[in-house]
Amino acid sequence: MTIIVYHILEYKEPERVARLLSRIQTDSDFIRVHLDSMIGKHRFEEWKKFIEMNCPQKNIEIVSKFRCKFGSFGQVDAILSAMRYYEDYNYDYFIDLSGDSYPLKSTETIKKELNVQNCALIEFFELPYKGWHMGGFHRLYNRYYFIPRRKYPYVWALGFPRFKKGLPCGLKPYGGRGNLCLQKKHVNYILEFVENNPSVKKFFKRVWGPDEIFYPTILLNSPLRTSIVNGSTLYFDYSEGSPHPKNLTKADLETLKRSGKFFARKFDLNIDKDILDIIDQELKKVPNHMDA
Repeated sequence: MTIIVYHILEYKEPERVARLLSRIQTDSDFIRVHLDSMIGKHRFEEWKKFIEMNCPQKNIEIVSKFRCKFGSFGQVDAILSAMRYYEDYNYDYFIDLSGDSYPLKSTETIKKELNVQNCALIEFFELPYKGWHMGGFHRLYNRYYFIPRRKYPYVWALGFPRFKKGLPCGLKPYGGRGNLCLQKKHVNYILEFVENNPSVKKFFKRVWGPDEIFYPTILLNSPLRTSIVNGSTLYFDYSEGSPHPKNLTKADLETLKRSGKFFARKFDLNIDKDILDIIDQELKKVPNHMDA
């Protein structure tokens, strides 16, 4: 049986998180929800109670340890924390998602496909990458400092040129915009590498958008690179030119069906409150459902 541990990052809609958990949780899998510490202790306790009431199974851990400012190292910290938390667990795959994601396939189908592929699945590309400003090197060649602000995206990012431009440990930089779908051996390698090379984590703490570079760079420079498939389990659409993927609605349903992905993001119930119901209905159709 394929066992999955999930890491879910969220900061604004506990109702949406609870619905996501209710779709992916099983008796054998484990889920760790990280609620951005920017929400404060009072809302954390309220949201935690709400999620636990709506998702009563025991294999869910809800925490709020890091401030995950947009573009900062906080998201990497949250994922590394989840990896360490599950280090002694017996599992097959580690999957990270945001709270605005939703499955397009049944849990049974996801597990079967993971068992067949038997490898890690992450999107990656070598830097410089033409789809990023300055090929992405401005993220690495500057030291960024993140100053909180009250309005979205709740942070100012100030960059100052680095004296040394290269990455530590002679790493060749890679980027990617998908989610992580890693086997346990890949997770173990990341944890060991970070532990043995503290200069890497120190460097990336001053990188802008490090979550899109940190993991691909470590893994694509590793002996495990041959067990990594270039792709994502997550469908998203950046066609609007925003730094964030567009909100998916009923108009995207046929594209979602054809995507073949396990999950999609992002969904906002204030924009389209029916789309998740429609996805659930499609999954129940036989034989013409989204698993096909």
